[in-house]
Amino acid sequence: MQKQTDGASVATAEQNELMVAERDYMSNNSMKRRIVVLVTIAMVVFIFVPTWWVTTRVYRATLPMEKIHSRSGYKMDMHLNFTLENLSYGEKKTHNECDVDLITLADIVNAELDQKHFGVLGDRLESGAQLHIDVKAGDKTPKEYFDTINGVSSEHSPGRVGNYRMYLKYSGHQTDKASPQLLLSNHRNSLLSYSECDIANLAESVQHALLKVAGGYEHLSSVVDRKAASFQDDFAKPETRYHVRASVIVADDRAHRLQWDTHTTFEDELQPMLDTLSETVNVTYSSQIVYHAALDPQRLTVHYDPETADHFLTPSDLKVFVDPIDWNFGTSTSDTTLNLLVYIPSLEESPLRIRDENSVNTDTNSFYLPGWGGVVVVNAEKDDDQALSPNITVVTHLPAHAASRVFSTFRQHLRALLAAPVEHNDETTTSTCTAAPEGVCQWETDIMQRRRIVQYVDEAFKSMSSLAKLLESIPNMAIADHLQQDVLKALSEIDRCDNLVKKGQYSYALAAAEQAYQYAEKAFFDPSILEMLYFPDEHKFAIYLPLFMPLGVSILVSFKKVLKDR
Repeated sequence: MQKQTDGASVATAEQNELMVAERDYMSNNSMKRRIVVLVTIAMVVFIFVPTWWVTTRVYRATLPMEKIHSRSGYKMDMHLNFTLENLSYGEKKTHNECDVDLITLADIVNAELDQKHFGVLGDRLESGAQLHIDVKAGDKTPKEYFDTINGVSSEHSPGRVGNYRMYLKYSGHQTDKASPQLLLSNHRNSLLSYSECDIANLAESVQHALLKVAGGYEHLSSVVDRKAASFQDDFAKPETRYHVRASVIVADDRAHRLQWDTHTTFEDELQPMLDTLSETVNVTYSSQIVYHAALDPQRLTVHYDPETADHFLTPSDLKVFVDPIDWNFGTSTSDTTLNLLVYIPSLEESPLRIRDENSVNTDTNSFYLPGWGGVVVVNAEKDDDQALSPNITVVTHLPAHAASRVFSTFRQHLRALLAAPVEHNDETTTSTCTAAPEGVCQWETDIMQRRRIVQYVDEAFKSMSSLAKLLESIPNMAIADHLQQDVLKALSEIDRCDNLVKKGQYSYALAAAEQAYQYAEKAFFDPSILEMLYFPDEHKFAIYLPLFMPLGVSILVSFKKVLKDR
């Protein structure tokens, strides 16, 4: 009996030992599991998640958003100086009875100008640039200092950019009180002839004349005829380089052969104008002859007038006429191309006329399309003495009168294509401009410089503002360091342009404005923006959910068991 009791006690002791050992084992395993889970969670929180965040986050360099958005408050002040000279011929008092006090006249004009605000591009495209005109009285100029309006004697230089001289001439001997006559020179001088000796009216005429020379437009005012200023609506986005392509289109090479050196002729006639504009716009030039470029009758019908035996084109036909599909234009440049075309029609289409909206033949037999170029139609002339063969009955050359018409028209087309000032008159002053041999005057290139400065700066700010809005609307879009540098360089060039304008160095200011425009365009069209290197949040969830969900579920289940074992 005693032995049975002792055996039972031993068995119970062994069971207790097994239970204790099992409990200790489970306790140790639970501790290890707890440590593993906690270490895993710690690694995920402190190592894996930060590493994932650093390696997958979108880098965004800091842009000066505040300075970019401050465009609305940006002001560029352009100052112009005018000197009034009383043109005295040394005649008797009876022939020059109006003795104007230039100091008083200048004070009146300055007081009127100070009350108004003048822009460089007109109301629609104004970019915060204002034109400030300061008038002062000069010394009376002897007759020998003013021989002609185009050339002042050597003692009087044409003046530098931003500085102009206006001569006043009293013509009171005229019986009729005509409106003041403004004669604009090729340089930076002008002559204002007036017949009424009233200083108030003269001050108003001087003010209008100054605005014509300066190319300024008063905001919300009728100082300048708004119809005459409507060409401002055609101002397009500025280009840094242009390529002028002069082409001679021969419709029928079987009957027409050119006997003139087109390249030399075009270059001699147009290169002086391009050289004059070289400080304002970068223009390259090329010429070509295209044979057998007849019009497609299925796309364009040449009309015939039986009364005059003329063939003609109407304004509605012109856009189809210049469709490049019909012409074999070859070009090896990426610059904006401006076309100047001489079209020689076939014998069946000759004579070919260009008619206006009133069905009247145009004087120049030409037409102009904004942004594209101009076309002059030259009808064939028969030259029996130089017939090459029975198959070539007409030899076409460019007579002197045709050459004068062609290149005079082309110079006008180039002026329009490059946004040169448009001559216009108002009710108070009648102006005439002496013909510059180069096709453009110095004071006109000054206006073009100021306008292009404003256009470049305005477009640079527009590009940067659009870029800033895009980046702010998409917070996950990458902003590379080189994009930041382009924006900073654009803003720096704008500041440099502003400082140069204040110093009156408009040529250097134009170069700085062009650089700012190029940097802004480069930033806006940066490949990292075009390739859309960003991931919206929903895309991120779609990519990372299959990766992190299994790991996250395992960690959560293990953590739940750890809490349960406690």
